[in-house]
Amino acid sequence: MLFTQVPVTPTLGGLLARIVGAFATPATAQSGLPAAPSGFSLEGWQGLIGVIAGILLAEGFRWLREERRRKEERVAVRLLISLEIDDDLAALDVLASQLSEAEKVIRETDPELPRYGLACGFLDMPVPAWSRHMWDSQTAKITGALAPQEIKSIHALHSDFDAFLSIRASMAGAQQQAIQTMGGLRESGRRFDELDALRKHKSKVAALMAEVQIVIDQIKEIGNPIE
Repeated sequence: MLFTQVPVTPTLGGLLARIVGAFATPATAQSGLPAAPSGFSLEGWQGLIGVIAGILLAEGFRWLREERRRKEERVAVRLLISLEIDDDLAALDVLASQLSEAEKVIRETDPELPRYGLACGFLDMPVPAWSRHMWDSQTAKITGALAPQEIKSIHALHSDFDAFLSIRASMAGAQQQAIQTMGGLRESGRRFDELDALRKHKSKVAALMAEVQIVIDQIKEIGNPIE
């Protein structure tokens, strides 16, 4: 049976043992240095110390380079995610400002149920192009770059962004369904049922609009967790 010899990478201890063996000479002179079993000359001790110092320096420089690389990577990951969050929050601020201006006008024209009118205007507004690409693409490096509380806060932030889009989709679906329902009631001459369906629909959409405003406030409260 044939066996394949697997090369073994020497450990630092094994390497030092080889170096010691290379410098070992018969004890032929009195040097005042501690005598090893096989004996060392003064030149042997000096060479050994120099080699060991060189190895330690090389390892130290390697560690410093690796630590610098990790630090630069942490800074880069934090910066990329922070910039992405800043862009998302800026887009939200624009939308929130538009909603605030629209609400002032709607309260004057529809004081009884302003949130329904605001919801109708909200559905006509463009959805912000929020992004979480950097957050998703840096998953393997997040734990080394961010503190646990930062990770929790950013996760909550993205959850609120998702909730915002989900509520908006529910509002759009309810609006479409109401149009179809009330159209059918109108065609069948059920005027009172149509009015009742409209009332219920307005209340439902107004409640969803209230949820949207709550989510917007939550996102603003979290802000950018990366300082």
